[in-house]
Order: sequence, then structure tokens, then C-alpha cells
Amino acid sequence: GFYPYEFIIENVLVRNAYTGFNDVSASYMSAMRQLRAHYCRIGFLKTNGTTMHYDNCFSSFCKKGWSITGTYNPVLTACANDNTTQDGTYPFVVEFINCAGGPIINGFDHEANTISGAFSAFMKFDNCDGFSFSGMKGLNNVYATGASENYGVQLVNNARGMLKGIVLGVSNSDTSTGTGSAQKKNGWGGTWALLMDT
Repeated sequence: GFYPYEFIIENVLVRNAYTGFNDVSASYMSAMRQLRAHYCRIGFLKTNGTTMHYDNCFSSFCKKGWSITGTYNPVLTACANDNTTQDGTYPFVVEFINCAGGPIINGFDHEANTISGAFSAFMKFDNCDGFSFSGMKGLNNVYATGASENYGVQLVNNARGMLKGIVLGVSNSDTSTGTGSAQKKNGWGGTWALLMDT
């Protein structure tokens, strides 16, 4: 049998909730499979624990699609976030904070999102040493920066990591009005030691 902190949740759709899937326990060796969060404030929220596996999970029309914090070695396989329009509530659509040993992401799709606001990003890795991110496609996203910077992927305080096969801009649009070096759209931001193989 399973221990209280080992669980599997699968084949669930949550609509119109504050948080679609919320785990703030110290869970480990757990899995979420084929889950959908639609029209939620936050699609997937995970705090603490280790070795959580998200397999084929999807958020759409949420204010923040994913927030994984303080979790050792989370894994996402074939996940996605679509149709998020930033309204100033959250600066990042997908964020990983203080996730030592990861996250490990194998395939992530993002479509029809609007990234706006100063220093905002679609995805942020903050203090996630050893992350590995392979295979992301962005399609029909809008980067609406005004006169400030925003990013497809922002990397902050990561000692090392790997990016491979990341495509941020397929049929994306840019509605920014600023000019000059401060404008960083559809690209990378931050400082880190990076192993990149594209």
C-alpha cells in the first residue's frame, strides 16, 4: 500500500476553482497524470516535497498556470499551458522557485498566451540548480511589453542547467512600443552557467 505522502491523481478536470491542483504537503514519489485545470486562478501549485511527477497535465485560461516551489527534483512530461493573459496579478505564467536538483522537463507546449508587464516572463527558473529542460514549443503567443522588458524564459540564480530544443517564437506577435537594448522579447533573460544544446 501507499504511505500518506505517496499518491496518484489521474484523469481529473477542475474548472473555475481558485487552485486547480494544490499540494502543499511534503509528498514524495507521487504522480499527477492527465489532469486539466481550466479557468482557475492558479492551475497547478506545489510547495515542498520531492520527486513529484506531472505527466500530460494541462492548464488553460488560468491567471498562473504552474507554480512549483521548494520541491526537490520535480518532473514534468508532455505538459502544457495555453490561453493565459497576464493581468498584473502574477509576473510569471509558469515558475519554478528553489527546486534543487531540477525541475526536469521533457516536452512543454505553450500557445495563445499574452505576456505583459515589466520584467515578466512566460517561464521562470529561480534558484533551481541542476534543471534540465528539453523540448518546448511556443505558438501564437503575444509579448506585449510596453516600454519594459519581458522574456520567454527567465533564469535567475541558477548555478547550472541545461536547455535543449526550445522554440519560443512560432507565429508569435510583439505589441511592444519601446525601443533599444532594454527591449528583450521572445528571448532569454538572467545570468547563469548554462549548458545549451539546441
